Amino acid sequence: MFQHIGRDLPSSIVVFLVALPLCLGIALASGAAPIAGLIAGIIGGIIVAPISGSHVGVSGPAAGLAVIVYDGIQDVGFEAFLLAVVIGGLAQLVLGIARAGIVGKYFPGSVIQGMLAAIGIIIFIKQIPHGLGYAGAEGTTKADKVFDVLLLLGDNLAYAAPTAMTVTGVCLAILLLWETSFMKAQSFTKVLSGSLVAVLAGVVVNLVTRSGGGALTAKQLVDVPTGHAANGIDPTVWGSLLTFPDFSAIGDSAIWILGVTIAVVAS
Repeated sequence: MFQHIGRDLPSSIVVFLVALPLCLGIALASGAAPIAGLIAGIIGGIIVAPISGSHVGVSGPAAGLAVIVYDGIQDVGFEAFLLAVVIGGLAQLVLGIARAGIVGKYFPGSVIQGMLAAIGIIIFIKQIPHGLGYAGAEGTTKADKVFDVLLLLGDNLAYAAPTAMTVTGVCLAILLLWETSFMKAQSFTKVLSGSLVAVLAGVVVNLVTRSGGGALTAKQLVDVPTGHAANGIDPTVWGSLLTFPDFSAIGDSAIWILGVTIAVVAS
């Protein structure tokens, strides 16, 4: 396992730097707590990677499931949704044991690409209010549905905050810049991903504007528990962050449908 540690260690650092902002962002887009994204990334790296048998696979939260996860959490609740995830995981194990992966060859690549593109567009549109400065929870804006966000763009402008809009503009510019052929040719972009640089730039913008009284509010910032208390690190804080599946919902048909949906889309 450690015979290639000299090459694996630098690679793991790069993967960590790329995955950290993605785990946080996908969790927020999915309607889950940021800590849930971090835990999913940790499990994907420490548990899934060794048992998958893949030498180059990277596991963790997937943006392609964000819309399904968000709707599932809103419909059945977070604890019951975790049960659906367990069902989906067991279904994937059964499909793997049955070597059903060959079924994927019957799905045109355009269908998969189209589905992922549609999910990406939905996520982008639903984040417009927050990009303008809306500080409330998901699903509480005047324009909650995807097309309503565009039709009621004027209502979303009522939430506009200069600092939030600046952060949004800077981050989008960085992400677009990182996709250019010039930046892709630079060696440092292999270590510093566009998402990581965008997150760091957002932090810098907030710190700069704080001196002028225009810093983002607490509701507009990502709240990741640190486990620190007044007297140091409090282990009980971390224990309270763990949420377990609600197995009492095992008889709910909606949970099974959601679990199968997760398994199919994730596969």
